[in-house]
Amino acid sequence: MGSRITAFRDISRPAQSMSRSFAYRLLHPQMFLLAAVLLMVLFTLVPPGFYERTIREPDLMFANPVLYAFLGACAAVVWMGIRVGLVSSSLVPPRFKGVVRVPAFIYLLLPVVAALALLLLTVTTILRNDPAILALALSGHGQQVKSALADASQGAFSGSLPLAMGVSWWALANYLQLSVGISRFHRFMLLCVATLLVMALLLVAFLMMSRYVLMPTLFGLFLIYLRHAVLVRGVRIGGLMLRGLVAMAFLLVLFGVIASLRTTGTHNGVLKSIIGYGPTSLNHLAALLEGRFPLGMLDQYLRQENFGFIYKFPFASRLFDTGQVLLSGFARSFSATWAAGLNGTYNWFTAWGEVYAGLGWFTPLYLFFYGLIFARAWRSFTSGTISGMLLYPWIGFSVLFTFGYNFAARGFLSVLVLLSIILYVYSGLLRVRMVPVHE
Repeated sequence: MGSRITAFRDISRPAQSMSRSFAYRLLHPQMFLLAAVLLMVLFTLVPPGFYERTIREPDLMFANPVLYAFLGACAAVVWMGIRVGLVSSSLVPPRFKGVVRVPAFIYLLLPVVAALALLLLTVTTILRNDPAILALALSGHGQQVKSALADASQGAFSGSLPLAMGVSWWALANYLQLSVGISRFHRFMLLCVATLLVMALLLVAFLMMSRYVLMPTLFGLFLIYLRHAVLVRGVRIGGLMLRGLVAMAFLLVLFGVIASLRTTGTHNGVLKSIIGYGPTSLNHLAALLEGRFPLGMLDQYLRQENFGFIYKFPFASRLFDTGQVLLSGFARSFSATWAAGLNGTYNWFTAWGEVYAGLGWFTPLYLFFYGLIFARAWRSFTSGTISGMLLYPWIGFSVLFTFGYNFAARGFLSVLVLLSIILYVYSGLLRVRMVPVHE
C-alpha cells in the first residue's frame, strides 16, 4: 500500500476522460522538453542593444542559426531517448514481506521526523560555525553569505537537503492517498510536522541563498499535487493551466526575491540578475559554439557538472578529499568566461552546452540516456512508485532548467537514488494498516 500510489490507468470517469487525458499530457516528459526549448529560444530574442547595456558583453545569440541548430539537434536526441524509454520494458523489483503493520499516521511520520532531525542538525552546525550568517542573510548580503558558507558548512551533512526534499515529496504523495485512513487529529499533527520540514528546508535555502534548493523543492511539491489533481480528482485542463500559471508566477517572485537579496535589492540589480541567469547562458552558449571559450580551463568544472552524482556522492569529498579540487574548478569557470571576452560574473552556458563542452562527440549518447532515464522516471511517476515520486520531479525541473546548467547531474541525484532505495525497503518492511476513521 505504501510503496505505490494510485496510477492513471486505475481511474475511469468517462465524462471527463478527454479533458483529463489532455491535462495528463501536460505533465508528460515531452511537454517539459518542448517548454524548455521554447523558453531558450525566447531568451535569444532579447533586443541586442538592451542586452549589451544590461550585461555589458557582446550579444552573440540574437537570430544565431548555429545556436538554433544546436538546440534543435540536442532536443531531437533527448526526444529520441524519451521515445525509447516510453516503449521499453522494465524490471519490477520484488516486494518485501511486511514485517510490521503500522497505522498510516506512524508510517508517514517516521521518515518526516528523521529528515527533519537531520536538517535541523545541519542548520545548527552551520549557525554554530558562523552565527553571523543569519544576520547577513536577513540584511541581504547574499554574496557574503555564499563566501562564509565555504567554511561554515564544514562538518554539516549537506546531504540532508536533498534528503529532506525527497522525503517531503514522498510524504505528500502518500498523504494524498492515505489521508482517508488517518483521523482528523493525526492529519493535523502530520501536516504540522511535514510543514515544519518544508519550512526548515526553505530556511536553509534562504540562509544559503540557494535557489537550487528552493525552486526544485516547491516545483516537486506542486507537480505531485498536480498528479493527484489530474489522476485522482479529475481536474480539467482549465484548472490545471490556472494552477500552473499561479505556480509559475510564485516561483518567479521567489527567484526575484532571492535575486534582490543578492544584489542589495535595487531594481536594476534584480533585472540584471534575471537577464544574467536566463538569456546570458544562451549568449555564452553561442560564444562556446564559436570557439571562444578556453576549454582547457574548464576540465575540472565540466567533470563535476556532468558527473556530479559521482564526484559529489555522499561523503565522497571526505573520503577522497575532492572538495578543494571541485571548488577550484568552479572558480576557474568564471575566469574562463572572462577570458572568452564575456561578463565573468555569470558562468552558465546551458546544460546542453556543458555536456557538449565536456564530452564533445559523445554528447548525443549522454543526451539520449538523459531522455531515456527521464521517460523511465515518468513511467514510475504515473504508476506511483517511490523512485518515480523522487526522480521525476527532480529530472522534470532539471529539463525546464536546461537554460541554466546541468542540474540533473548534481550530487542531489545520488542522494535521491539512495533515498528511494531506503524508502523502498522501509515501505516493504512496514506495511500500512488501514483502519476505519470515525470523525
